[in-house]
Amino acid sequence: MLKSAAQVLRVPIAAASILILPTGCSSTAQELPGPVAAVETGDALDTALHPVRHRPLEVGQGSAGESKLSSVQRGEGAPTTGLATAQHEFVTGGDAVPDADAPVERAPMGPGVTRETVTVADAYPKDLDELFSTAGYEDGVAMTPQEWSIATQAITDAINSSGGILGRRLIWHTRYYNMSDYTTFEEEERSHCTYFTEEREVFVMRIGSDAVTACIERKGGVSLLGAFSLFDNHLFREYPHVVSPGGISLDRHAALLVNGLHAQGFFQRGDRIGLVTIGGDPRFDRVVDGIIEPALERFGLTLTAEARIQKLKGLYEIPRAEADIRREALRFKSLDIEKVIFLDNGEPSTHFIVAAEEQNYRPRFGFSSLSGGAYERPAGLLEGSMAVGWLPTQDTDLTRGLR
Repeated sequence: MLKSAAQVLRVPIAAASILILPTGCSSTAQELPGPVAAVETGDALDTALHPVRHRPLEVGQGSAGESKLSSVQRGEGAPTTGLATAQHEFVTGGDAVPDADAPVERAPMGPGVTRETVTVADAYPKDLDELFSTAGYEDGVAMTPQEWSIATQAITDAINSSGGILGRRLIWHTRYYNMSDYTTFEEEERSHCTYFTEEREVFVMRIGSDAVTACIERKGGVSLLGAFSLFDNHLFREYPHVVSPGGISLDRHAALLVNGLHAQGFFQRGDRIGLVTIGGDPRFDRVVDGIIEPALERFGLTLTAEARIQKLKGLYEIPRAEADIRREALRFKSLDIEKVIFLDNGEPSTHFIVAAEEQNYRPRFGFSSLSGGAYERPAGLLEGSMAVGWLPTQDTDLTRGLR
């Protein structure tokens, strides 16, 4: 639904993950393809900054020594492997291997990379705290632009004082903007795409939007996801230049949610179980149908009801979403749902708990780290609830109400 409060808590986890760039690019998570072997130095990031890739082709695809334009250069989308745009791809026919003594052509560097600097970027809403206050959160949930600037500058200084990234000075650029200036999230994403590919080229972009990720991918850059990544395995395969050092795929999250809650004794045979998730989003459909339901079935459990809250197209849809959640909470109560689990980004779960309390409906809730702000409800509302977490910087403070 919304860009969750959980995604903007006071510890800039995704920002801090820039610190591991020199070693983190080639092994981002098991969802990603394996690292591309470095031809010249063996260093993963150097391969990214100076992409030269040798690979065998199937018979009929090319002959030894043939130089082909990359898919990016042809305008057909992003390359399928590697970490930056390769302007030329050297290929060999059959099982032949490149001549070790042959000269190696060094391709141009990726976007936002020079011989002296590497530019990374993000976008931060100046009016985020105001919007959260309007949505019912306490003031101060989100970092202010000034706090964000201090945090990113501290990280930049730490990296540069240690030699930068492979000897290159890190430049961190934040685009500050107002979410309220855009009617729909699609308009906002188009604006970011234009800015970061036409006005300010960057090598790494820290933003979780699918549309911006696709835009950066086409340009040959890298997208950095934070701990609250909502990419499933399908999207990791579709966008091979995505790095998620602090998060896990939605597939893993779903499996951990069911298996972890079961291991803690949350479920009992015969339970009437309800699921609250996000609707109108293919990734959640894939994970619910392909992972949540089969995982429950392995324990002899089934879903009695599902509430798929349609994701927002813009902030103007918040009242509609809240009404949908109140209606689903009432429906769950009428169906005697005893256990409610959440596969979301923190927004449906937060509002569902409030709606349930308004109706004097108190099932046991099953959370995860992605449920974020839902943990901040008064402890009495969460009696008997349990959580599965992998993000101590958030979970240890926010799970005090859980038993």
